[in-house]
Amino acid sequence: MITNATYRDTPSIIHDEITTARTGQRLTYSELTGPEKCNYLFNAGIRPTAYENYQGETRPEVFGGIGQFSKSALESIANHLLSQSLTRVGDELEVPKPKLFHTYGTTAKIRFTPEPNTPYTGILSKSAYGLARFSYAGPVLGIGVVPGLGLKFLIDGDHPSETWSS
Repeated sequence: MITNATYRDTPSIIHDEITTARTGQRLTYSELTGPEKCNYLFNAGIRPTAYENYQGETRPEVFGGIGQFSKSALESIANHLLSQSLTRVGDELEVPKPKLFHTYGTTAKIRFTPEPNTPYTGILSKSAYGLARFSYAGPVLGIGVVPGLGLKFLIDGDHPSETWSS
């Protein structure tokens, strides 16, 4: 059972009581392991919203979508949203914001497994679970095909994920 909590008009799932991660236990998000966070975010956050409307409107149109992109761009510029997106640390955005760039995408669960005896340390020294998002920068007619990839590796316990994007 997942109950919806709302913080600052933002539907949030990381503040909900979680009963789906470990049978018979009621947990908070900060008590989950990285793999449990990955499954929870994907199953309770991404999958249920995959087919909903976008900000109360129709989903952004990948090929045309110039009007939707222009509206999103103006809101982003007026509210300085791009700098907030680039500096935000955490597993959820605090406020629902239209994505100016890379609006069009799909998300998958991933697992990084390093080679035995890897020289790397930290998150790259052992298996890490996370989410990958493949996306386009904007409508194809206006911007062309500009692919992007974002990786979010989820950390055990009360720690925000590690994020990389290009």
